[in-house]
Amino acid sequence: MRRDDGWSDRPLWDDPYTRPRSYRVSFDSGGDPYTRPRRKAGILKFSATELNQLFHATAILTLAFGINFAAGNWDLLPYTIVLIFPAVASGFILHEMGHKYFAQRYGAWSEFRAYYMGLLFALMLSPMIIFAAPGAVMISGYLRKKEIGILSLAGPMVNLSIVLACIPAYILITAGRFGSIAGMDPDPDMSGFGLLAGAIFYMVWINILLAGFNLIPVPPLDGSKVLRWNAGVYLAAFILVYVVADALLSIGA
Repeated sequence: MRRDDGWSDRPLWDDPYTRPRSYRVSFDSGGDPYTRPRRKAGILKFSATELNQLFHATAILTLAFGINFAAGNWDLLPYTIVLIFPAVASGFILHEMGHKYFAQRYGAWSEFRAYYMGLLFALMLSPMIIFAAPGAVMISGYLRKKEIGILSLAGPMVNLSIVLACIPAYILITAGRFGSIAGMDPDPDMSGFGLLAGAIFYMVWINILLAGFNLIPVPPLDGSKVLRWNAGVYLAAFILVYVVADALLSIGA
């Protein structure tokens, strides 16, 4: 039975452009959200439900990627999980936290909710291909078009920032300074340096792919909201991601 605080029980994810300035949230036994009044901006406040679902989504995504990269060699699975965890933690968790940070900064309610059917689907397909819909940060509150555009842009820009921070190490890796990349070469280096090289390699490419994919201007992807807010900002962000991706291909050529 749903706990009711006497306020409206409209879903949190209805149209934020028509949201009144006052609302509340209550939660049912399954952790599903209902409306609440607009509060003062808080920075990265988490509920126990959100932390649990973030943990579940991260663990299942890491396992799915690990199975895919092991390519049927189950002896390699512990190594591929070690390789892919930094990429999942940076590309997935920090991307979602970028959305959450700005949503809470603008005074909106925001919490991550896992999509368990999508995670199960990713795990089932992982021996063949990675196709995942792990969940998203649910946001509600009176948000202006500019605020929605900025918080939508935050996720891809977090991914791009991680790529830029890793470029010096990536140059050393592709120049062979770390030896063969664990998980990529027929006779990979499974030493500490080899695993480090592989982790950075995957962190760079998974983050740049996530940045580019999420900027596709098709709902519900982030790019559609950024374009709706400001076409110039969208074009600049898209070109920047394209230029960085092209530079990475040139470095690795």
